[in-house]
Amino acid sequence: MAAPIFDTSYLRINIANLNNALVPPMVSLMRGMSNLNTLDIKSDPSLFFLEPKACGFNGKYWKSQNLDFVNQLKEVTIELSNGNNAWQLARFILEHAQNLKKMTIFYLPRKLHVIDKVSNSKKVSSATIDFHEKQWT
Repeated sequence: MAAPIFDTSYLRINIANLNNALVPPMVSLMRGMSNLNTLDIKSDPSLFFLEPKACGFNGKYWKSQNLDFVNQLKEVTIELSNGNNAWQLARFILEHAQNLKKMTIFYLPRKLHVIDKVSNSKKVSSATIDFHEKQWT
């Protein structure tokens, strides 16, 4: 159980990949952030070859975590990584974040199929979703 971090309204996470080893500690950290308004998850596609494919956490997992901050989110930016953990998180947020105003998703050209998967989510808010192709740097 994480200690509450009540005053945190903005969280930016810079990672190589939202891999299976990173998800549980990230969830533990975010559990204490009940006032989180902005979530920004950046990934580095040039490091994907160093990371295992991230495929262990689906929508059922995210729902089971009882993340209170999700209802407070107003803006989310997610750079999709290798595997499906990141787009599953994006989908979960769209389906549960009642106050969400905007979600920005960066995807790699080979992940174009994810746009349909996320776009077909049942949104509970009137949030706009912007998709941008991420370029290799």
